[in-house]
Amino acid sequence: MIKNRNIDKNAEISPAKLDRYEQYCVIKPSASASWFVSSEDISGGSVAAATIANERADYPRNLLLTSTEDSGSDLAVSAVVVGEDQFGAPVTETLATTGGTGTAAGSKIFAKVTSVALTVTSGAASDVVSLGYVITNSGSAKIGLPAKIGVYTDIKAVTWIDAGTAKMEVVATGDIDTTYHAYQPNQDIDAGDDYIILFKPTKWKQGQSVDADL
Repeated sequence: MIKNRNIDKNAEISPAKLDRYEQYCVIKPSASASWFVSSEDISGGSVAAATIANERADYPRNLLLTSTEDSGSDLAVSAVVVGEDQFGAPVTETLATTGGTGTAAGSKIFAKVTSVALTVTSGAASDVVSLGYVITNSGSAKIGLPAKIGVYTDIKAVTWIDAGTAKMEVVATGDIDTTYHAYQPNQDIDAGDDYIILFKPTKWKQGQSVDADL
C-alpha cells in the first residue's frame, strides 16, 4: 500500500512511502568452502584466471579464500575476485593469505563471481586454492538481503530454523551490515538450517539504479 500518493514526477517511490514488509527465506544455505573455485592448482605460480566451478551463489554471501600448502609455511596468495552483488552492481574484492595454509574472509556481498585472478608467492607442488563461503560467526558470515536497508532496525525479526526447530534470533546492531545490506546470523551457517528474515527497507537515494542485472 502507498501511504503517500505524492509520487515524484519520474514515478520513483521511496521506501518511506510504502507500507510494506519484506520476508526473505534462506533455505538450506550451502556451507561449501569451494563453491566458486573448487581446487585451483597453483604449483606453477600465479594464475590469471582460475577455473570457476559455480558462477552464481545459492544466496548472496561473503567469500572465503582458502590456500593449502603441501609443506612448509612460506606460501602467500592474493586473489582479486570480480563479480556482481545482490543488486546486479559490479563488485571487486581482494583477499589474501600468508604463512602457508590459511584462510581470508571477505566483507563484501557477492551474488555472482565472474573471475578470480591469483597472485602466488612461493608456490610448490600440490599447493592449491579454493574459494567459497564464509560460514563461521567468528568470520562474520553474512547473508545478503534482496533490498537496501538504512538502519539496523529495518530488520524486524529473524527466525532461525535450527535443524527443524524454530528459534528467534536476537538482532543487535552488530548483526546488520548497512554498507553491504546483509544480515549476520548469531551462529555458524549450517547447510541443514533455514532463516526467515522479516524486514522493512528504508534506504533510498534518488537516482540510484533499481534494475538488477543478475
